[in-house]
Amino acid sequence: MLVEQTMMEIEQAPETDWKKKICITFIGEEGVDAGGLTREFFSILFQKSSVFEDGLLTFDASALEKKHYFLMGRMVAMSVLLGHPGPKNLENHLVDYILTGKTPSIADIPVDVVKRQDVAIAINEVFFSITHICC
Repeated sequence: MLVEQTMMEIEQAPETDWKKKICITFIGEEGVDAGGLTREFFSILFQKSSVFEDGLLTFDASALEKKHYFLMGRMVAMSVLLGHPGPKNLENHLVDYILTGKTPSIADIPVDVVKRQDVAIAINEVFFSITHICC
């Protein structure tokens, strides 16, 4: 529920709201957000989101269609700016892209960094097909 509600709220938020300070309140809990509630919110969000699995990016077609990867990317950036370490174990190529905007070539990303076997197989198949077409 937290992930769905968050995605709905941030998708509908105007661009100007992204520059405002975030203040988290958990329903049924007392507390003033001095940073701890925000960090807890991001931890729960990253843990529960289908975009991440064990701190790594997954491929979820439904989440992609709903722009959850884009929105979660914004949430990762916001979390880091607010002092949260972000999801665990983000791959170096992804971190470079987030920080610099430099899109890595698929050939530059070693397949062994992909933890899901089905995704690694798909990447190998696509890369094999491309090399046979090009060469």
